[in-house]
Amino acid sequence: MNKCINTYYNNVTFGSGLTQKTARTISSLSAAQLSDEFVKAYKIDANFKENNVIAACSAICADIYENLSKTFKLPLASTPKRIRVFTPEDLIKPQRNSFGFCIADTKKVLKSEPPFELKSIFFQQHKLSVKDIDDITEEMHKKGINSTNHFLYEYIHEWAHNVHLDWIYNRYGYDGLCPYGRKVYQSEHPRGLKIVRKMHDTKFSSREKEVISSTVGTYAAESNPFELFAETMAKLICDSLDNDTLLPKKNPFDGFSDFSEDFRDIFIRNTHF
Repeated sequence: MNKCINTYYNNVTFGSGLTQKTARTISSLSAAQLSDEFVKAYKIDANFKENNVIAACSAICADIYENLSKTFKLPLASTPKRIRVFTPEDLIKPQRNSFGFCIADTKKVLKSEPPFELKSIFFQQHKLSVKDIDDITEEMHKKGINSTNHFLYEYIHEWAHNVHLDWIYNRYGYDGLCPYGRKVYQSEHPRGLKIVRKMHDTKFSSREKEVISSTVGTYAAESNPFELFAETMAKLICDSLDNDTLLPKKNPFDGFSDFSEDFRDIFIRNTHF
């Protein structure tokens, strides 16, 4: 069952990838109702600015990660404190070619709102249909940029950043100034944020780029370990989704062994996961 979706639309199921039924269902959903459901189901403060596509895909994504945590006992239960939809004009600092992003530390992101807690997620406002998004994702995958052609790719990718940060801060503690982070991620000698910043500055060698690019795409290869983690998770999770429910039908990490030994070594060595 899709936890957020089915509250208002009983017996809704989704097809594999993007089918006409999936597209019709998403177009019929209410962004305002789903914002309310995010608070009830996940205690997430979400403002989707009437964008039903972003709202519906975010709700499905939240349900996927909860299912992975409960059904397969994976450490993926982390949820962002807040989700916002933005326009480029809303931002304090421009984001380069960004459909969405997740912040690693508390910061002021939007001109009209106070600072956001670490792990908050932001998606750019658009007028695209879910079919448009599917076409764009398919084209980027064909070009070898993305790790998967699934229409939920961007949402699962950004949520993976949230999960990754939660894993690092739980393991190493949070050493920043965010009151929320200090309360949730306590440690006698916290150093998680230092690790996060170092990972953001890490660049892959030519050999590592070659291996990463051939496995999960050029975006991860030309970026840093955070993008490597998110692209790898997006591929593994999307490949695990059930044809009818869009929920995982198997443990996505079962697919990790299918990667080459070189790739597995690069992933483990660089992502701290």
